Amino acid sequence: MSSNTYNRFIKELCALCQLSPSGDFYDNTNLVIDGVNFSLFECKASEAGIAVYFCDAGPIDQGKIESASRQALIANLAWFTGFSPSFAIDPDRQRFVLTGRLNISAGVVENLILLGQVAHLSRQWQVDQEMPDLLLGRSGNVRRHHRAAINSVPERTKV
Repeated sequence: MSSNTYNRFIKELCALCQLSPSGDFYDNTNLVIDGVNFSLFECKASEAGIAVYFCDAGPIDQGKIESASRQALIANLAWFTGFSPSFAIDPDRQRFVLTGRLNISAGVVENLILLGQVAHLSRQWQVDQEMPDLLLGRSGNVRRHHRAAINSVPERTKV
């Protein structure tokens, strides 16, 4: 059973997108945004006002699973924040997946913009199954922050 906050969010989403939800749509919300499949679920375990999404970015070409896995790990390090997408591999289906959280109290429009950006990332990856340099943290600022964080860890004391 979904909370009133989540139900209101889904109802507003349906009204804005001119969708007619079926009976279980509130518990199992599947959407296509800009040609990309999404599933939304209320996050009941830890935080009120949070929904999680799963974005199916498509199949991984034969022989590219290792490269896709490496890129997903690098992108997760470069993009780590509370509401940024996480990049994952569904090993059973050999599909690339983007996951993340939505602050549903922020409003439907803001969250649709975010999901639209995630759909854009998904489509970029589908073209040649390579992530853009920005996603892989190849900008100087991202690398500098990671290097500074790693270098600030004190040496272990010998016992």
